[in-house]
Amino acid sequence: MAAVDAARIDQINIYQASRVAMRDAVLRLAPAPDHLLVDALRLDCGQMQDAIIHGDALSASIAAASILAKVERDRMMCEWDAVFPAYGLASHRGTARPSIWLRLREFGPTPLHRQSFAPGVAESGATEAFGL
Repeated sequence: MAAVDAARIDQINIYQASRVAMRDAVLRLAPAPDHLLVDALRLDCGQMQDAIIHGDALSASIAAASILAKVERDRMMCEWDAVFPAYGLASHRGTARPSIWLRLREFGPTPLHRQSFAPGVAESGATEAFGL
C-alpha cells in the first residue's frame, strides 16, 4: 500500500497524486510484477502495463485492488478519528455527508482535508467543501 497526503494532493492535484501513490505501491512489491493492469491511466515505472478504461468493472484484479484501497482508507479514517474526534471520521470515513459540512463550518478543516477540493466553500456555508 501507498498513500499521498492532502498537502501533496493540493500541490500536484488528485490525478497526479493517484499516479504517485500507485507507482509507489508498485515499486514496493517484491517480487516486482511482470505486467500491470491499471484503471484508466499509465504509471511512470518500468513495468509493462495496460491502462484499462473502466478497469474496475472489466478486471477482477483491478476491482480487488480498488476494494483493498477502500478498506485501507476506512482503516486509516478510524485511526484519525482518535486524533480528530469532533469530525466523526470513523463514521463517515471521509465521504460527503451533511454532518461533516456542519463540523467543518464549526471547527474548520484539519490537515487531512484537501484545501484545493473547493477553496473557501466551507467558510461560505455551502454544502460542498473539503475532500478527505
